[in-house]
Amino acid sequence: MMMKNLFLIIPLTFVRSDCETVQGCMENDVFYLDGEVVLQYDPCKICNCIGNEVKCSMMTCAKPLPGCVTQKNPEKCCPEILYCGCMIDDKMYEYCADVPSSDPCKYCYCDRNGEVSCDVMTECPEQQEECVYQNSPDQCCPEKLYCGCTNDGQVYHAGEEISSIDSCSYCYCEENGEIRCEMIECPQPQYGCVYYNNPNQCCPEISYCGCMVDGKFYLVGEEVPGPDACTFCFCKAPEVIPCKSKKC
Repeated sequence: MMMKNLFLIIPLTFVRSDCETVQGCMENDVFYLDGEVVLQYDPCKICNCIGNEVKCSMMTCAKPLPGCVTQKNPEKCCPEILYCGCMIDDKMYEYCADVPSSDPCKYCYCDRNGEVSCDVMTECPEQQEECVYQNSPDQCCPEKLYCGCTNDGQVYHAGEEISSIDSCSYCYCEENGEIRCEMIECPQPQYGCVYYNNPNQCCPEISYCGCMVDGKFYLVGEEVPGPDACTFCFCKAPEVIPCKSKKC
């Protein structure tokens, strides 16, 4: 604190009734003894009675810190600090101003104490096991790219085939998390072929088709030339050609 002498008051000397001399000062019709503080209307002015003189000095107020907001109090010399800003990376942020955060999930601001306070901006939803997510540096929560499917407690990824109870249905997982099923179309049966049903397959499977006789192919059920004109033969299965005698 710097003290500056400003002025002097004319000294006064009083004599007690017992003729003893008393040193003091008269200020605003008030007598102050030597060493007493002399009251002033200006709170920045500090005065004392020294001997027979009033000696004063002015109080010097410190400069407020950068970013601080002050308020003048008439009863005090120096302004009072209401609140201060925040100095971050050589940059001043005012009170209540947003402060950049390295965490996209946090909202930060300059509080009244000149410190940075942060709050959690949002809570991310729980991630689904069947979904695929992607983290983005400028977003708080991972972004959902696509979801798989859950069927009978088993997780399937998008595009993956899902086992079906019906062998004639082809089911797979879509990117929106839904299960899509399509019916399997069986080909038209070939004429002359014998089929059998496989319980693990949707469409009947070919067991055999036609007969080969003397280098010529005959379909199942087709007549095959007999050894003579009175014999009727037909193709029943490969290498199975039954014959019957004709009535002439």
